Amino acid sequence: MTSSLPITPQRFRPESIVVIGVSATTADGAGGRELALGPDDVVRVSDRIASTVPHLESVVVATCDRTELVLGSEHPHGVNVAQALDVWHGALGIEFTGAPSPCLAAAAHPFVLDGRSAVEHLLRVACGLESSLLGDADILGQLRRAWHAAEATGTAGPVTRAVFRDAFALGRRARAQTDISAGGAGVGSAVASLASMRSGPVLIIGAGPAGTTIARRLAKETQGEITITNRTIAHAETLASEIGARTVDMAALDTALLRSQVVVSAVSSPTPILTSGRLSGLRHLQPDWTPMIIDVGAPANVEPTDAFDIVGLDGLARRHAAVSDRRCAAIPLVEQLIADVLGRRYDLRLAHPSTTVAHHHADPVSAVSAQRSSLPCVF
Repeated sequence: MTSSLPITPQRFRPESIVVIGVSATTADGAGGRELALGPDDVVRVSDRIASTVPHLESVVVATCDRTELVLGSEHPHGVNVAQALDVWHGALGIEFTGAPSPCLAAAAHPFVLDGRSAVEHLLRVACGLESSLLGDADILGQLRRAWHAAEATGTAGPVTRAVFRDAFALGRRARAQTDISAGGAGVGSAVASLASMRSGPVLIIGAGPAGTTIARRLAKETQGEITITNRTIAHAETLASEIGARTVDMAALDTALLRSQVVVSAVSSPTPILTSGRLSGLRHLQPDWTPMIIDVGAPANVEPTDAFDIVGLDGLARRHAAVSDRRCAAIPLVEQLIADVLGRRYDLRLAHPSTTVAHHHADPVSAVSAQRSSLPCVF
């Protein structure tokens, strides 16, 4: 990664950085699905931002847990909340109505963090404190991909570069010095461990970042044949070639499902791929079909269905309780590392009342004091 310029008080004014978005912990199911971004969507969002507000730095962070825009500016007036909301609306193409302030669709309630709170949020994300699986080791790779994509498109800059640099460094340090990732925390390793309890063919739906991580891990740890399907079949073929798997077109998904004993859904979709009706219909066609279905979508992309073994992110956490206590015990240590970085590098430059802004349908933008709800202590 390109080395960062020195951080100066002038560069890090309170208004220099804003994070706006939704995550598994801040949006309901409908809102999360509405804002789920695939790789192609990320490119379109980045292009829209670059064409409409070229003076702003921007990084698009899109994972199975979150869709967030990191905005930075060296301009004397920085980037403010109202501007961030305008960028959010325009870049994501969300339909909204109402006056005087534009509103998101009812299902989507983005958070907005600025200044110190924005920096703290990115540090917490990098350390795995904001992931559905506490200490998720995959998030650092996902953040790096987001950063490199922003560099490639020319939307990154000195403000975002400095903050992401600190996030990467602290994420590595937290995992090296604490037990926040004890046991190799990560969606890929958790899915592989669970899938190894079943023998037989494995179907992975989705070839994005989450699907790729899971496929690579499964290729090392399972003996079953792996099949990959994806909306863009070329992405599935690239991944399959890398790990020695086979591919199937989404048009033949039902056939692929019926021949699989383990199904992993790792997709970003506006609507569930595996609906209750679809699963029940397939069971009617093949009564002895009893697959394990692992859903790593956030929000869930598989509808609950009677008589099916469906494991979501919460279920993965519960099934790995052996190391959960160690990770939970590490939370205060990681938070102290974060506080040290903020105190040493940012507090003098970002000293101001931090705000969290919730934008609700048909209501004006309102600011409230920054409060972070405690996450459940899960793997």
